[in-house]
Amino acid sequence: MSIGRRANEPSRGLVRLLLAVLFAVAPALHAQDAASARLGGTVTAGAAGRPSQTVTVSITRLEPEPVISRAASTDSLGRYRIDSLPAGRWLLEISSALLDSLQLALGAREVRIEAGETVRVDLTLPSEAMVRAAIESAEQSAAQAAVDTATGELQLAGTASMAGVVRGVVGQPVAGVELHVRDARGYATTDADGRYLLAGLPSGTHVLVARRLGYSLREEVVELREGRRTTADLRLERSVSLDSVRITALGRRYREFEFNRGANIFGRYLTRDQIIRRRPEDVAALVRRLGSGFSVIGQGSSARVFTRGELRKPEPCEANVVVDRVQRRRINDVPPLRIVGLEAYAGSTSFSSDYDFDAKCGLIVIWTSAWRAAVK
Repeated sequence: MSIGRRANEPSRGLVRLLLAVLFAVAPALHAQDAASARLGGTVTAGAAGRPSQTVTVSITRLEPEPVISRAASTDSLGRYRIDSLPAGRWLLEISSALLDSLQLALGAREVRIEAGETVRVDLTLPSEAMVRAAIESAEQSAAQAAVDTATGELQLAGTASMAGVVRGVVGQPVAGVELHVRDARGYATTDADGRYLLAGLPSGTHVLVARRLGYSLREEVVELREGRRTTADLRLERSVSLDSVRITALGRRYREFEFNRGANIFGRYLTRDQIIRRRPEDVAALVRRLGSGFSVIGQGSSARVFTRGELRKPEPCEANVVVDRVQRRRINDVPPLRIVGLEAYAGSTSFSSDYDFDAKCGLIVIWTSAWRAAVK
């Protein structure tokens, strides 16, 4: 009997050792579980609040570094859940097969997650019928708008008007200046006192263009109000010999942008007028509102651009930003009002050019009027 007890003592000692290890590790495991957070909620569509079953919820940590991405799909009841999240400031985005097929993007929202907490974020999407009705309405409105076949501009009309005086640098009135509001009907020419009047203009933010032989082209952003007259006085500068060189260089860049816009159906494009009308505080804000499959992480000079497809990967690859043919620039390296054309390609096979631009993680091409890239 004593021999049997001695034989069992090693096994009992091993059990005691394992139990001791488990008791020692358990508090650490519990603390680790408590430190990780959880995000969840439901996604519904339309006023009826029907569950959305084909929706992907993606989150990307903005702070602290490094960038971390997680994603989850909704179940049959529209529920989603993402576990094991570290604390930080996160950007939540939502996508669906319908929105992706129509190249539409919903605004992202910021979520702050603390260690160990469970955060609930319920999301509501427009119904499929609502989305398609809005698109059909926009297409019908665009089809009804007249287009100038020579310039490609819309010929919009309204009840706003604008008047003012055009002067030279020293204050003298300039006669014979042709003025025009882009995408609006009608032209005006200044009289001997430099005065002009444009009527029947559409309301909203527009671009007033003034041109006269011997003077530099002038473009001014104006706010037009329905049924009201806006005053806009302008000053024109005399052209110098160097202007022809600058205009020629700018024309070449713009022609290249226009060629790409006509040759690549999978890209998204913004002209100078479209950028001016959006009045973005920086180029990152412009990309955020572009709805072209891109997301911007960070602010100011540290802002970085990723495609939404890349952000779903564990280690996302940053999109290539090209400014005046210089690759790997930051998205906010150039002021937005210096841009004459912007191209955005979310897919690696969407861009074709004579230049060997790296587009495997997405590509944004920016053409500017006067900015000079400092190659690092």
